[in-house]
Amino acid sequence: MQPSKSHPSALPSIRGLDIPWPDWASSDAADSRYDSVVVNSTGVSALTLAGRLARSSELAGRVRVVALPVEENRRLIGGVTLRARTIDYYAAAMGVERDTFLREMFGGDCRTAVADQQIGAMCAGTLESGFRIVKKACFMDGRRPRRGRSEQLPLAYGVRNSRLRATLQKFAIDAGVRLTPEVVPTLEGLLDHAEGDRPLVVNGTPRPLVTAAETAGLGRSRQFVGAAQMAFRSTALDAKGVIARNASVACWVRQGAALSMGVYYPFLDPLSPAADYYGIFYRVVPARDASATKDELLETLEGTVRGIGEAIGLEPVDPEETLGTALVPVSPWRRVVNCQPGVLDLSRIAGAGSPIITGDGMTKSAIAGLIAAESILRGRDPVADTNRALGGYRQLNLELHLALTGLAGIASRLFRWSPSLVLFRQTRSYYRDMWAGAY
Repeated sequence: MQPSKSHPSALPSIRGLDIPWPDWASSDAADSRYDSVVVNSTGVSALTLAGRLARSSELAGRVRVVALPVEENRRLIGGVTLRARTIDYYAAAMGVERDTFLREMFGGDCRTAVADQQIGAMCAGTLESGFRIVKKACFMDGRRPRRGRSEQLPLAYGVRNSRLRATLQKFAIDAGVRLTPEVVPTLEGLLDHAEGDRPLVVNGTPRPLVTAAETAGLGRSRQFVGAAQMAFRSTALDAKGVIARNASVACWVRQGAALSMGVYYPFLDPLSPAADYYGIFYRVVPARDASATKDELLETLEGTVRGIGEAIGLEPVDPEETLGTALVPVSPWRRVVNCQPGVLDLSRIAGAGSPIITGDGMTKSAIAGLIAAESILRGRDPVADTNRALGGYRQLNLELHLALTGLAGIASRLFRWSPSLVLFRQTRSYYRDMWAGAY
């Protein structure tokens, strides 16, 4: 096959410090072992990968997504914190300008959704007595220049997950992806939709395909992350004075032996026009407690996100329609492999350890989708390349995971003494292009 001339790799143009930059990023496409691709998901990583592959001359017209189309609704299910750096990866995959992507997603001015500053806050109190802020510090500020980077860059946007996925789906279809609105859980059924003799099947869901032999033990997760999130309006934000507008806040509160953590970000959603913030609280729990105390855990987290939101000056917006809760397993931390022969387990490989806790779910999914696609086009191993690219994100996740669990007591006491010390690594992630874009 000839290298793609009309849609070359966009990786060199978005090069940054957040991933070990692939030395093959500027090389031409090579003969691929695949002549078609079938994907069974409209998830973030799946659509990112499908859109990039469909734009190549090697696979043009032979990339099919077999899954139900994205259905938008007000409930906050999945990630909502969209790091600005992530837009670089989406735009590169879909072959559009980042501003074009933002306009499609938000429908115009997106300033309401922009976070340009991050505050860390230690909280105290209970569900019964109420919560209060006892210590706070700014640990990330997009208004501070980075060497070799533009000034005044957004750190993140608050966007409903189904709105983001609908935007990705639109651009993927524009790029040439063919969408078949069916649920096909088997490897054989997906192969029936292939448009070539040497297809690659991509599993973009966390569940193994039915009837496909498992080769890598999935095992049971030893830990889970419970979370509750909802939309808010900033009714008393200015009066409370905890954070300024267009700032986000990360909060910690000791609940039992562990730390619960939450974040509140500016937010924009055409389906919830009254909302201008969203909030989430979460906690890492052992597997033995996850099922036994699930209802109690999620109820506590819902009460906590409401209570600390009130302390910040936020009022819930239609929680009966916007509240989303979840209990998600912690994924492997390193060297993740496919679990089934003949299948690229993209969702599994895109994992970064503890989900939710550092707000990088959309980012790691974008990186996994784009790096895997570029790797496939060069006849390389997308599993190895994706694992390498996600190493830095997994490391930061692990550090915060430990602070919320085994080191919770030390972390909570140290924060009251020196917030900047506790947040040093997270602060440095801004200068590593893990938040604001590398442009």
